[in-house]
This record gives sequence, C-alpha cells and structure tokens, in this order.
Amino acid sequence: KRADGLYVNGRKVVLHLSRCQQNGKSLKGYELREELTGKPVLNANVLDALCDNSHLIPEDWKKDERGNTRYIFFWGTIYRDSSGYLCVRYLCFHDGAWHRNYNWLDNDWNGNNPAVLLASN
Repeated sequence: KRADGLYVNGRKVVLHLSRCQQNGKSLKGYELREELTGKPVLNANVLDALCDNSHLIPEDWKKDERGNTRYIFFWGTIYRDSSGYLCVRYLCFHDGAWHRNYNWLDNDWNGNNPAVLLASN
C-alpha cells in the first residue's frame, strides 16, 4: 500500500467498471466476464491476502462517490459452487469490517460492483 493506492508487483490496482455498469445500467456476470477477458484481473488469493491484512485495503474502496457500499470483485478466479453455479468472489466493507463472499455469474453487475485490475504501465 502506498499513499496513492494499492500496488501488486509494482503495478497500481484500480477499480474498473464496464460502460455497461455505469449511469444506472447493469449487465449479467457472464457478459462482464467476456468483457474482462484478456484484462489484468486479480485472483481471489489477493482478496484473501487483503482480508488477512485489511490495513492494506485503501479507504476509498469502502464506498463509492455516492456513499454506496462497493462490492469489489476478483475475476481472476471463477469457480462452481456446490449447486454447480459459476461464481466470482468479492470483498466488501460492512458493519465495521471487511468481508468476503461470492456472486453468481447469472446475477446482474451494476455500478457498485467494480472489478479489480492492474493498471497499464
């Protein structure tokens, strides 16, 4: 963690929204997955490391500009839950602490659901 944000292997971590997630719009997780193909998304092992070292998580990840809770997704790891649904894990700040959970790709992703990416150099 640096004064200007979080870095992994010397590259800044950024919160990314698809154009289809902005201005009140949303898209299905499967569609967002396609849009993120080839982008430098982070794996869920980074999510786990951040939860174990929450002092590294930037303060501005808690809420967006409108004060809404952010659910920050780590698209580098997609798995099937016990029911067979494809899922992606997320990090959010709730009740005074950071939590991890997951969302099904069948669900909608909106402006509160950024993906974490490594910024281009």
